[in-house]
Amino acid sequence: MPDPFQLLFPEATLPVAQDSGITAFARKVSHHVCLSESDHADLAAILARNVRAVAGRRPVAEDAAGSVEINIMLEGWACRYKTLGSGRRQIVAIYLPGDVCNFDALLMAGPDQSIRAARGACLAGICHATLDHVVRTMPAISHGLWWESVASASIQRVWTVNVSRRSATKRLAHLLCELFTRLTAIGLNQGWRCAVPLTQADLGQACGLTPVHTNRTIQELRLLGLIALEGGMLEILDWDAMRMLADFDPDYLHLKRSIVATSEQEQPRLHPVFMPPATPATPQADHD
Repeated sequence: MPDPFQLLFPEATLPVAQDSGITAFARKVSHHVCLSESDHADLAAILARNVRAVAGRRPVAEDAAGSVEINIMLEGWACRYKTLGSGRRQIVAIYLPGDVCNFDALLMAGPDQSIRAARGACLAGICHATLDHVVRTMPAISHGLWWESVASASIQRVWTVNVSRRSATKRLAHLLCELFTRLTAIGLNQGWRCAVPLTQADLGQACGLTPVHTNRTIQELRLLGLIALEGGMLEILDWDAMRMLADFDPDYLHLKRSIVATSEQEQPRLHPVFMPPATPATPQADHD
C-alpha cells in the first residue's frame, strides 16, 4: 500500500517527523491555518508554561467545579466517559496528542463527565488569562483553536451516528479508521501501524459493545484480513477494504484545510467570534 500520509493528505506539505520540533498541537493547527515561525515559537512557549504528567487511569481534569484552565494533550491518550447508575460506562470521546480535551471548562461551572488518562499522559494547561491574551494578540493560533472546537463537535456528531446506526463490525472498523487517520495527521504512525494503548474493554465502551461482543468483532476484522491488533499495536492490512466496510469518510475530521507556513507571512483574519471588543472613543471636550 502507498504511504498513508500521502494517501490521506495528498495536498499537505507539513513535516511530520517526530523529531521536527513541532508539537502535535501545532501540527493539528497547521491543517487549519498557516502558522509562521514566530507563531510556532509563541505556541511552544505557551504550551511549556504549565506541563504536568498524569498516571494511567487517573483524572486528566479536576472533577471539582470551577476549573480555571483548558488542557491540551501533549503525549499519551485520554478518554472522556459517563458512568451510569448501574456502573456501566460509555466512552464518548478519545483524546490523542494535540487534542484539547476540555473546551467546556471555559464556560461550564463544573464537568458533567469524567476524563481519565489511558496509560499515562502529559498535558499542558492554559489558564483563562493566557487564552485571552492569545485571542487578542495571536490571530493564527486563535483561528486554529476555533477550528479545533469545530472539529471536536463534528467528531461527536459522527460518533453518535456510529454507535446508533452501524453494526458492531462497522462501528469498530470506523473507530479504528478514525484513530489511525488522526494519528497519521500528527506523525504518530509507523507506515500502516500505530500504537493504540486501549484495552478491548475501552474499545467496546467507545462502540457501545460488551467485552465479549468486542472480542468477537476484533476477531472478525482479523479473519477478514483487515487488521492485526496485538500488544497495543494496530496494523491496517487493507485500507481500502477497511474504509469501505466502515463507510469511513475523513472529511468530518477537518484535517485538509490548509498548508503549513514555512516562513513569516501575512496572518489570516481573525474569526469574528474571537474579535476583541472595540474600545469606545473618548468624547472630546468642547473648547469655546
